[in-house]
Parts: sequence; structure tokens; C-alpha cells
Amino acid sequence: MVTNFRYLEAGRLALSGVPLSAEAAEWLHAQGIRSVISLEMPPAEVREAFKRLGMAWQDCCLSDFAAEAPDPDVLAGLIARAIEEEPAALVH
Repeated sequence: MVTNFRYLEAGRLALSGVPLSAEAAEWLHAQGIRSVISLEMPPAEVREAFKRLGMAWQDCCLSDFAAEAPDPDVLAGLIARAIEEEPAALVH
């Protein structure tokens, strides 16, 4: 399980803390998540689990959380594409 998981729009768009293990990736998959938009690079174990499960990974990584935020239009575009192309997307 991942921390603070909740759907903002049932079956389409969810939020949570960062998945930190292969088990977390499997749990998300069981919840219907098929795409993840992330602001940070997950551990290699998690990236491999997403690939094995056929889950899409979109990164919008920040180099310095204190100095910059993602461009709202870029992030909105990533989210819009993810929920159009996949059954459910997660943003963390």
C-alpha cells in the first residue's frame, strides 16, 4: 500500500505518496492504476515493477523542490493525457 491513497475522480484520477516498493506498485495496479505521474524518480525496484505490470510512468521530476515547481500547464497536460489513455492515473 502507499500512503494517503485516494481517488479524486473515482476510477480515473488518484493521489498518493510516492510508491517505494514493488509491493506498492502491485497494490496500485490492484486498485486499477495504470499510469503514474511523478515529481520525483522512484527507486529502481519500483520502476522495474511498473514496467513488469505494464504501467506507464510519466516523470515531471524536479531538480530542487525548494527552487522550482512544475509548470502548471505541463503538469495539467500530462494528467489530461494520462486519464484519456489509461483506465486510471495516479499523481504523487
